Amino acid sequence: MKKKVYIIDLIGNHSGMHYYHSSFLRLFENESKIQINILSNYDQSNKKAFFFNIFDNNIIINVSKLIWSFVKLLVFILFKRKSNFIYLSYGCLFDIPFLLLSSIYGNRFIIDIHEIYDLADTPSNFIKKIFNLIFKKLIKKSIIHSEKNIKRLNEIGYKGKIIFVPHFRYDEKINSKNNINLKVKSLFIKDKINIVFFGHIRLSKGIDLLYEYLNGISNIKILDKLNFIIAGNDTDNLIAKKKMIFNTDISNNILLRRLDDDELEYIFIHADYLILPYKEISQSGIIEMAIKYKKPMLLSDIPEFVSYLNRHPSFGHVFLDSKDFEKTLLRIQSEKHNYYNENDLTNYYTESSFLNFKEEFLKILF
Repeated sequence: MKKKVYIIDLIGNHSGMHYYHSSFLRLFENESKIQINILSNYDQSNKKAFFFNIFDNNIIINVSKLIWSFVKLLVFILFKRKSNFIYLSYGCLFDIPFLLLSSIYGNRFIIDIHEIYDLADTPSNFIKKIFNLIFKKLIKKSIIHSEKNIKRLNEIGYKGKIIFVPHFRYDEKINSKNNINLKVKSLFIKDKINIVFFGHIRLSKGIDLLYEYLNGISNIKILDKLNFIIAGNDTDNLIAKKKMIFNTDISNNILLRRLDDDELEYIFIHADYLILPYKEISQSGIIEMAIKYKKPMLLSDIPEFVSYLNRHPSFGHVFLDSKDFEKTLLRIQSEKHNYYNENDLTNYYTESSFLNFKEEFLKILF
């Protein structure tokens, strides 16, 4: 009889994590020992969503949904005494009660750490101490996606088991609609190189650097053949609050809302480049999607990106600062590039850390 394992995720398709879930499932779909199921906030085949979406605008409704989700999960766990659980943690306040719940069941829970502290908000020292204490004293098993978070756990004094995997393969087929919203289509300009910033609008993702670097370009002729697109959910109204405005000589189109799967696919198909001017990162679904659609990336010089392109140089370019960013924009227009060559793709999908994950994961379950 197969052991049942449940992935618990409150964010789900609110932030594209359903692609991560699908990738996790595919990795173990032929495994005879376990059966993995998803408990999240979206419908799957004939199954209704397990959780409500707790990310509506009304905070009272959200808190009510969160409490109900907690109670529902608690009852579910009580009736699944022989099952194991993977809780996806993002370092958000709502994670705290669920992490505490997971600690009660000890070895039956694995915490899949996407962030130790929330990158969207700068947590107070008090909140950091709570997370530090939980991970140090209560969490026994964890999945980690970045060297940065391994280092942070070591600094905290975490003594539990760590399984490392940098990424999964995002190759899920999307059933695209033909009636893509005109606003999405109009983001792209045919005769220009379309460079896309996609995802949640956050300072940690360098949205402010994108504006600063583009507005600071000295040779504006570089911009003639370029069109910059910002597409994603600006939940905190950050662009307006920070009064981010592009200079008039910068061709740009902006769409600030959550995008459906078919709209996401349209954007990735029609983009020429993805730009990720991030200040920090643990794991990025944007990178996996870029690889899926073989779109070259323009990456900031944070250590994770530098290491990443050192291993897979044909996946894009790293820029060091504003001056190097300007040179990179010139380089992509004036030089020919062989992006996503077979050697780099083969190396990417056969990295030892990825191949070892399945074996290590099964070990800590049995």
